[in-house]
Amino acid sequence: MSPNQKMARGNIIVWGSYLVVLAIVLAANGTILFWQEDSLKNVFFTITGVAFAAFIIMMSLVWIRASKAKVTIDERDHKIMNRANALAGPIAMTALAATSLVLGLVYVEGTNSVMSPYFLMYVTLINVVVYWLAQAIYTLVAYRRN
Repeated sequence: MSPNQKMARGNIIVWGSYLVVLAIVLAANGTILFWQEDSLKNVFFTITGVAFAAFIIMMSLVWIRASKAKVTIDERDHKIMNRANALAGPIAMTALAATSLVLGLVYVEGTNSVMSPYFLMYVTLINVVVYWLAQAIYTLVAYRRN
């Protein structure tokens, strides 16, 4: 298994778990006034910090093991990763547009018409995660095909 495949699997595990945990926290506590409670913001930051630390550890382990095993990356690996990046970009942009539209509709129709600046950070972070997940899923599919 190539380092790219290992990273893709790690990304799916780390960031998929991250999105599931965030969905559970937001479903249990609500989203409209999420930014007004410090405890919920701290939970979000803690979950994000743990996920990012797991991501860094996973990336480090994959590349340390690959360098010790002297694994080389060939043209096929570069081609797959180029296609994965080309596919993940439009998916992340579509997710960004959809997220922005949904947030706009929620706040225009809701009783609270003021959107927190924290949501800009949340939207950006979630869409980076969508990019990584799309890239990882395509990477695994492309290696499976070849």
